[in-house]
Amino acid sequence: QAMGIEVWMCTGDHVLTANAVAAEVGITREHICSETTPQGKADLVTRLQQTRRRNVKREVLSTNMTPRVAVVGDGINDAVALARADVGIAVGAGTEIAVEAADVVLVRSSLHDVVI
Repeated sequence: QAMGIEVWMCTGDHVLTANAVAAEVGITREHICSETTPQGKADLVTRLQQTRRRNVKREVLSTNMTPRVAVVGDGINDAVALARADVGIAVGAGTEIAVEAADVVLVRSSLHDVVI
């Protein structure tokens, strides 16, 4: 977020678990989706892509960069969202289907590698 990246958390976990994890890492409540199905995760990716692109058309950007939606996931429940995202990033220790659906695989399974 300090880099100007809008961070969301979309998880199948219970709302209490999602809120606790989000608070720990600094994700605002407005950007938390809990108890979400695999299709719900993919639908969120689509909504974010459409909203970001619509907003760019309204603004004059100082650069020619188009907003992108990246998804980081590790399981079968993330596969559709990973495939639909502009950039799908699989955690290396994740399921084979997540790794196959992703554009990038984090070999060390460290989320710190996402921003490097």
